[in-house]
Amino acid sequence: MPGYAESGPFTKGVVMKTRILSVLIAVLAFLPTGCIAQYVNPHPVPLGTVRVWVDERQSYVGPLDAVQACAFWKPKGIQCVLVAHAEDADVKISIDTTDALTLARWRFTEARKGTMQWTHAMKPECLSTLPDPATATASDCTAAITHMDTGNVTVYPMCIGQDKLQMEYKAPLVRILAHEIGHALGVDHVPTSCDDKCVQYVNGADGKPICGSGIMNAPTANIDFITPADAAMFDHRAPNMPPRKP
Repeated sequence: MPGYAESGPFTKGVVMKTRILSVLIAVLAFLPTGCIAQYVNPHPVPLGTVRVWVDERQSYVGPLDAVQACAFWKPKGIQCVLVAHAEDADVKISIDTTDALTLARWRFTEARKGTMQWTHAMKPECLSTLPDPATATASDCTAAITHMDTGNVTVYPMCIGQDKLQMEYKAPLVRILAHEIGHALGVDHVPTSCDDKCVQYVNGADGKPICGSGIMNAPTANIDFITPADAAMFDHRAPNMPPRKP
C-alpha cells in the first residue's frame, strides 16, 4: 500500500492497528460532543404547521436553510411550509448587516436590562454582574436574535465568524436558525448547567429542573438535533405559540 512499509508480520500488525485507530478517530470526529442523547418522541403526533417566510432580497439565508433548520423540531410534531408573504408567516427571517462591535455593545446594554432572551432565566441580582458595554469587543456580538412575540428572526451576518461563543461551538447557519426557530415557537433557553446559582430553573413534567445540553443552549450545543432537555423546554412553552393546528 502506498505510504506504508509492509515488510513483515510485526509491521503489518502495527499498520493494521494504525488503520483501525485512524478509522475510530474519523468516526469520533463526526459524533456529537460528549455523545449527547438525541430526543426520540415515543408517541409522535403531528402538532401542526408552522409557516416560514424568508426575506429573499438578501442571499445570506436561503429558503432551504430555513427548511433544514425547522426539521430539527419534527420530533415534536412540527411541520414547516414556506410562504411568499411575511404577513402570512409565523416565523419571519431577515438579516441585519450592522457591524459586529455596535451589535456587541447593544447586546450588553440590553442584557443588563434583562431584555435579552438569554437573560430571561437569570435572577435579577445577577444582571449587574454581566459585562459592561464599554468593554465589549466585536467577538461579543450575537449571531441572531428572535422576538418571541412576533416570530421575527434577525440574523447578523457580520457576527457569524466573529461571535466567539458560536465559533467555540462551531455552530453553522442551519444550527443557529434551528435555535432561533425554537424561540419563535416559544421555546426558552435551556441552561447548560444544572447547578448555576444565577439561573431561575423551570421544572419539567418529571418535577426536575430542565437543564443540560441542547440546541436551545446559549450558545447552542455542537449537535444537529434536539435533545430531551430541548423537548422538555418545548413542552413548557406558552399555549398561544405556533404552530397552527392541522
